Amino acid sequence: MKASAAEKHRSSDSTAATSGFTAGRFAAILALLIVVAFTGIVTGQRTLVFGDYGLFGYPLAYYHRQSFWRGEVPVWNPLSDFGLPFLAQWNTLTCYPLSLIYLLFPLPWSLGFYCLFHLFLAGLGMHLLANEWTSSALAASVAGIAYAFSGLALHCLIWPNNIAALGWMPWVILCVDRAARLGEKHTISAAVVGAMQMLTGAPEVILFTWTIALLICFSQCYRATPPGRVRLQRLAMVAALVTGLAAVQLLPFLDLLAHSHRDSSQANTECAMPITGWANFLVPLFRCTGSPPGLFFQVGQFWTYSYYLSLVAVVGALCSVWLVWKRQVWLLAGLTVLCLVLAMGDQAYLYAWLRRAFPPLNFVNFPIKFVVPVTLCVPLLCAFAIREGQTAGIEHKSRVFRSAIIVWALAIGATLAILFYARRFPKVYEQWPSMWKNALTRALFLTVTLAILYHIQRSRARRQQLLLGLCALGLIWLDGLTHNPNQNPTVPPSVLAPGLAVFEKLVPLPRHGESRVMLNAQAVKTFRTTLLPDVANTYLGHRLGLYFNCNLLEDIPKAGGFYSLYLTEQLEAIVALYAPTNSFAQALADFMSVSQISSETNMLEWTARTNHLPMATTGQKPIFTDSTNSLIHLLDPDFNPREVVFLPLAAKSFLTATNRTQARILRSHFTANQVDLRVVASEPSLVVLSQSFYHAWRAEVDGRPVRLWRANHAFQSLEVPAGNHDVKLVYRDNFFRLGALVSCLSLAAPAAALVLRMRAPHRKV
Repeated sequence: MKASAAEKHRSSDSTAATSGFTAGRFAAILALLIVVAFTGIVTGQRTLVFGDYGLFGYPLAYYHRQSFWRGEVPVWNPLSDFGLPFLAQWNTLTCYPLSLIYLLFPLPWSLGFYCLFHLFLAGLGMHLLANEWTSSALAASVAGIAYAFSGLALHCLIWPNNIAALGWMPWVILCVDRAARLGEKHTISAAVVGAMQMLTGAPEVILFTWTIALLICFSQCYRATPPGRVRLQRLAMVAALVTGLAAVQLLPFLDLLAHSHRDSSQANTECAMPITGWANFLVPLFRCTGSPPGLFFQVGQFWTYSYYLSLVAVVGALCSVWLVWKRQVWLLAGLTVLCLVLAMGDQAYLYAWLRRAFPPLNFVNFPIKFVVPVTLCVPLLCAFAIREGQTAGIEHKSRVFRSAIIVWALAIGATLAILFYARRFPKVYEQWPSMWKNALTRALFLTVTLAILYHIQRSRARRQQLLLGLCALGLIWLDGLTHNPNQNPTVPPSVLAPGLAVFEKLVPLPRHGESRVMLNAQAVKTFRTTLLPDVANTYLGHRLGLYFNCNLLEDIPKAGGFYSLYLTEQLEAIVALYAPTNSFAQALADFMSVSQISSETNMLEWTARTNHLPMATTGQKPIFTDSTNSLIHLLDPDFNPREVVFLPLAAKSFLTATNRTQARILRSHFTANQVDLRVVASEPSLVVLSQSFYHAWRAEVDGRPVRLWRANHAFQSLEVPAGNHDVKLVYRDNFFRLGALVSCLSLAAPAAALVLRMRAPHRKV
């Protein structure tokens, strides 16, 4: 039955009354909520540090900034894992334009601001996307707050690349949808926004984003205007422009990926959502363990502390499934259920079957990452439900109201059932008082917020609707902020100040080109499992022990580090270094230039090793072997890195040196991307460097190119003739250069098209 004119008028009045939540006003509200939630970070009095922020994200940003102000492009990182590609890692954000925030402004404040800015970008983008699809400012505002203050978005503040990718996610879907429908200038905006997200370096988030965008576009191909063929052509144009604009980052990354330890034959299925994981959308602390800093997380879950979404968003999403008959809703709902199943990994069988059917899926680490699309889809579904309640006629409003009551009752009943189960079958690590209080608080937020939304629909006064709407947004904001106590702990900025004085006392002091530090196996294990109640003290301990990437803050080379991609042989050498504990491991550490190692009695102190070799040596006798046996030879008790070097069989016919020779390195100078040596040899001799072998390195002797060989399984070697010679090794990433050229051309083409269009005379119709 069609609604009467009066009913339509009332529903339009309701929608108009809440249109005070325009994009500009919502942006102001969102910014205010972020400032209130993270006042210390915004003012610079506090900083994030917990988890991967202090161990991974901040050290990488610091190294990037140091390189920037030295006038260097950080294509190679010589301070970690014997050296490895830096820019090609992708998640180092080297080519991401908004990295200028922390490159130009002082750390650590600028990196915290960078992360909060992208949280703001996430909420605003979700508001615009939801408003585009629902034409309801209130619904869009609810979706924006629910997305920005979801458990996953708040957790991703510890990862500058992931929060940036999440921030651009709704923007990409919005712009790609517009480009497919409208074309012309929207194609350019979609390409720019898509390239921005592509340069953030979060492959799984980017994959999920484009999957959703393409599914939305394909679901609309049945429409007559524009025809499906035209839509596909526009999508192809956007994809080509995004690829071209991001080529400066994509080409080096794909090259590194091809030489990295990852392959499609095996997958990392750790950190899957547990079978009981769906319950955490209602009871956030169910089957979670508390940590000394007060943060809760699932046992065995290392990728995210939380994926909770406001209960209002969850209830709204469930209501939309049977209230709103739209393809977008069905698509988002189906994708949500599919991803919730896939997030369980091999436990739910579907993920294992898909990995076998589509091996490239094995590149996705951690099945829990499938909650990323859920975090986007649920707020959008909720927006559709709120819109339905605003625009429905009197008869349909009663159906909407009944549906909301039923789903609310189901949610409350399920919450109580989960609490009863947790009480009846407790886990030793669970904290029951915290769990039930937290769960009932979520239920209270849900009840009050739904009541407010109901009164908004009933109210006729514009001012009252706006005030009630602000209250609803505030409750959703509080729900997200408080669902996991102390989720984003902060510390004074001084904790991140580089250059701890204690390391200046080390003798010898490890520096690039001279020697490295190394953590012993026990120290690595202890750091991994130890958390103190005071977050600042925990991180200072990590810094004193140079755990993960903290060595970058001290400019100290290290035999180890934490990155997404490692070179295959490099990783094997590191594993070999940590595997044994007897004398032959000492020889391997000598070759790797390890001059300081964690003390056996105090993991925050260091013990000097006096028998280490410098990073560049010469005169060793070559022994030719295959790659399978080279690592075994390094672990041989008789291995002496001063006497011999293991080279590939292919090198035998190219080298003149066959025995140990009398040769010396008179002078050496190491920078991030270049090595200069002065070598004197009585006969043709080998020069060996304990620096990771990678094909982008080029070698010259007296200005003439020479072949660089893989030595001792994962390192570098070259031959010099008799006499005095200048040796130079330079890192030249041709894929980076080619990518930069392609990106410049891709940027110039649409710019030229826009200029020509602006200059073209207007045609009269």
